[in-house]
Amino acid sequence: QVLDWVWRKRVTTFDAMSNLPPALKNLLAENFRFHTPEIVEIHGSADTTRKFLTKMEDGSLVESVIIPAAAAENGEKSERVTLCVSSQVGCAFGCKFCASGLLGLKRHLTTGEIIGQILSAEAIAGKRVNNIVFMGMGEPLDNLPEVLKVIEILTSPWGLAWSPKRITVSTVGKLPQLKELLDRTKVHVAVSVHT
Repeated sequence: QVLDWVWRKRVTTFDAMSNLPPALKNLLAENFRFHTPEIVEIHGSADTTRKFLTKMEDGSLVESVIIPAAAAENGEKSERVTLCVSSQVGCAFGCKFCASGLLGLKRHLTTGEIIGQILSAEAIAGKRVNNIVFMGMGEPLDNLPEVLKVIEILTSPWGLAWSPKRITVSTVGKLPQLKELLDRTKVHVAVSVHT
């Protein structure tokens, strides 16, 4: 019931969980809290790609990008909303095509901080995100334990129940971690090969 309220109904207080007994609501409120990262900047407009900067509780800043789908071939508007999420603050890899590596790796994001980007994006877009690309700041396979937890939330029946086909992990190709990702999930993988 709690997971249904959190993931399906998107409530942000335990009091809003009307089918829970008051004692359980109090117990949950004493031990858990809701937190969405603070949105500090938004670039772009509602009908285009929008980049936004969120501030984590420790002051760390990460970028995410909302990518609306283009109109379908028949001209109808698509409901697809893709979000490019960050998995780290900075990055330890110095890929020449990416600015994240210029910062160096500051730290890994937690499952909650990655999911928080989804909730922030939905507040900006005014509708549900329904596709994710791990292609923001950081190397997702360098933070594989947290990325796997996010994928579990997105694909589990008790979470958002997405098809794994809605998730793409972009990586420079850390081989042991790539094998683990492929063994444990059915998500799409994009590997960037560079020199």
